[in-house]
Amino acid sequence: MKEKISYDYVFAQRICRELKAGNHEAVKEIHSRFQNQFSNFVRFRISGYISHKHDTDEVLNTFWIELLNGNAVCSYQGENNASLYSFLLKTLNWRVQDWMRQKAKERLVFSTGNNEKHIKTDCCINSGNMDNHISPEIILEQVECRKIFYKALLELEQAFPMDAHLVYMRLKEMTYKQIADKIGKKESAVKKQFTREGTGSMAKFKIILEQNINKQGISITDLIKSLG
Repeated sequence: MKEKISYDYVFAQRICRELKAGNHEAVKEIHSRFQNQFSNFVRFRISGYISHKHDTDEVLNTFWIELLNGNAVCSYQGENNASLYSFLLKTLNWRVQDWMRQKAKERLVFSTGNNEKHIKTDCCINSGNMDNHISPEIILEQVECRKIFYKALLELEQAFPMDAHLVYMRLKEMTYKQIADKIGKKESAVKKQFTREGTGSMAKFKIILEQNINKQGISITDLIKSLG
């Protein structure tokens, strides 16, 4: 692990010097290392919203442009044994949050027709699968439940980036072996990190999710129905 962090640090400092010298082409090396992971991360994070490939590209383009000034890359010091990927993931997550905040403003647009107030759902969560005659109250409830779920994921990312990454991959129905192969760890180590009682990735997520559920006063049953 220490060797990987050391490698990441040397790599980041070299890219930092290149970017600060005005060589924007240097960011391509980071792109070639992490683009697939970053793309998958963004795609999953915004999957709770009606989104298309251009939405993922929009978030990623903002992120890559931000890296060009070198500030984020130059800030990497390998603290707390964080890999360069995990470190940059925080910056990418901020851009995802920016995008989601913008979409949140668009998500619930009230319009009036036939003397009835209803909700325009073209920007709403999974609206493509919604019944056109579903009531505004049900839509709002579903939106709120999903917001709680994704907010909990976001808080997990901010506090424990690696644990959040494992949860994302499991939510994508990847097996422990597939995850282990992807991140370069043993299958047994991945399973232990994910399932460890009290301190495992899923346990941490469950604690954060339950805290958010309790704050909103909804039941876990309502949340599960909404995500189903």
